[in-house]
Amino acid sequence: MKRSLFSLLLFLCLTPTIWAQERGRVLDFVTGQGVPGVAVTATKSCTNPFGQTTTFINATLTDADGRYSVSYPIGSSGSSCLTSTLGLSVSKTGYTLLSRKANSEGGNFVALSDSLPRWQQVSAASYGPAATSDMIAAGFGTDLATQTESATSVPLPTTLAGKTVRIQDFTGTERTAQLLFASPSQINFIMPADLEAGAAIVSLNDDKGLTRVGIVTVQKFVPGIFTANADGKGVAAAVIVRVLKNGQQRYEAVARYDDSAQRWLPVPIAFTPETERIVLVLFGTGWRQVASPQEVGIDFIAADERETPGPKRLTVAEYAGKQPSIPGLDQINVELPRSLIGKGETDVLVTISGNPHFGFGFNANRVQISVQ
Repeated sequence: MKRSLFSLLLFLCLTPTIWAQERGRVLDFVTGQGVPGVAVTATKSCTNPFGQTTTFINATLTDADGRYSVSYPIGSSGSSCLTSTLGLSVSKTGYTLLSRKANSEGGNFVALSDSLPRWQQVSAASYGPAATSDMIAAGFGTDLATQTESATSVPLPTTLAGKTVRIQDFTGTERTAQLLFASPSQINFIMPADLEAGAAIVSLNDDKGLTRVGIVTVQKFVPGIFTANADGKGVAAAVIVRVLKNGQQRYEAVARYDDSAQRWLPVPIAFTPETERIVLVLFGTGWRQVASPQEVGIDFIAADERETPGPKRLTVAEYAGKQPSIPGLDQINVELPRSLIGKGETDVLVTISGNPHFGFGFNANRVQISVQ
């Protein structure tokens, strides 16, 4: 059964992908009053140039719950303090400790009880584990919801199937996510805007309170390309814009659904005599924060170059930013170089410059096209 590009994009954004995970027991827990008998001890030490160490904060807080925050006043340690050390210990094992960003009042840790039921968050495009602001994320687990429900209008809702998703970022600021899809095993949502880079807590809630908790690392960019088979691999969920010599433009798919293979397969792209240029349009998520298309480079790697890759032949994107009609969806436009003629199956690798001065970049998942 063939699907149009529009239905394919909706399929990618709203349809669950099977994710194998061991079923876990749903636990009842107290979220606001603390856990009796659990103590958190926070310490702050100073070591002077002579190697002498002094502990000037040693606070014990009792009945800490799974999201208890321990603050460290920064203050002035004096010029004699060569190094300072923060410490946090919990009287009972089974806690995950997350650091928080320091501010004018202090830095802190969050002690997250390992007994809290968990769920896992990834990019809905690449299935990579990191996250960034305004990207489409997918959360997987068991017993996430009791029914299946999809968003049907824009602006997107913040509650589906009786569930809400909240993200508490590195500063401790909590925001509610917009939801695309909810089911017992998967919930797709939009990461909120303006998240601070660092560890973030992703909580799943219903009208009775917290039901699941996850931890993600927020980065500046998390580029992920949607694929036609919705698994982060293989042929891209993309189109080409064929610009003819007479100025006309024609949209064509780069994938077709094969009934016998039960998969989407690449459609060979041909440079015909009447073709002036061909622009590849990639759809994904996690890069709309780029300041300029100049930050986005695309490397085309032919099948015979995979084992012995040569120097990168980066092609700069013509456009990189939001896709205008679907929330959370991003787009890259890049002209296909004529040097790809006859290369057949070709990998497409998108790299976003994270720090061009040091040559650091964020790579998207590799996807494929075919050029005849």
